[in-house]
Amino acid sequence: ENCNYGVFFGFLEGSVWIIPLNGGLFCLILFFLSRAKKRLEKAGWSLLSIGGGLNLAERLYFGCVTDYWQPIGFWPSFNLADILIFFGALIVILSRFQYSEDSFFTGLFCGVTIKKLGINN
Repeated sequence: ENCNYGVFFGFLEGSVWIIPLNGGLFCLILFFLSRAKKRLEKAGWSLLSIGGGLNLAERLYFGCVTDYWQPIGFWPSFNLADILIFFGALIVILSRFQYSEDSFFTGLFCGVTIKKLGINN
């Protein structure tokens, strides 16, 4: 277990701006979640908001975020909220691609596009 007083990889450790920055980003994520039109994009923003909210709550309650997983010795430790944030951001980015027969997803899914799966709205 590692008590992280900064943001990712300990960046900004000890800064007085951590909680206001975390809170502001959380509000911004909720704003984008409320504006999302596509289900895939909403899912991404939802994961981001849950991960960000967990980190904000832990930071407000304990004064730091507890990182408890370290898969490889040299890799920085992280927690469940970090995983949610990572995959949420990845989904939001992927949801920005145009869904069509000749899209990025065609090659990725071996000819089965997101449009064919019916989850593009």
